Amino acid sequence: MTGDNWVAEMNLSNSAGACLVEAGLCGAAIPRFEAALRMQPDFAEANNNLGVCLLNSGRDAEAIAYFEAALRAKPDSAQVHFNLGVTLSKSPGRALEAITQYEAVLRLRPGDAAAHHNLGALLVSAGRTEEAISHFEAAQRIDPNPERSVTIDRLRAGQR
Repeated sequence: MTGDNWVAEMNLSNSAGACLVEAGLCGAAIPRFEAALRMQPDFAEANNNLGVCLLNSGRDAEAIAYFEAALRAKPDSAQVHFNLGVTLSKSPGRALEAITQYEAVLRLRPGDAAAHHNLGALLVSAGRTEEAISHFEAAQRIDPNPERSVTIDRLRAGQR
C-alpha cells in the first residue's frame, strides 16, 4: 500500500468508527479504531476515540491506556486530558491523578465549566474545600446551574 493509500485507509477506519459512535454503536466502532491503530499506533485521535468507547462500555482500565497513548502523541489535547480525568476519577485510588488531568484541562481551556465542576468535586473529596469552592464558583460563572449554587452554599456553610 502506498503512503497516500495507507493514510487514507487509516483515516477512513477512524472516521468510520466515529460515525458508528455518533450512531450509538460504540461496540461496532471499536474494531475500526483498532484497525486505524494497527496502521499507526500513535494516532492520537483514534486512541482517544477508542478510549471513549471503552469508557462507555465500562472498560475503564483499558480506556486509561488509550487515553495515555493519545496524550503521548498529542500532550496538549484538552479533550484527552478531560477524558482521562473522567476515567481516573472513577478508578479507586486514582483521584489525585484525575485532579492533575483536570488541572491540565484548565491550563489549556480555562473556561471549561465541566472541568472546573469535576475538579471541584474531586477537591471536596480530597478535603480541599476552599479550592473546591473556587472551582465550583468558576463553573457557575461560566455555566450557571441552580444545583451547583446549592453545593457552593453548603460548602461555604461547612457541609459536604
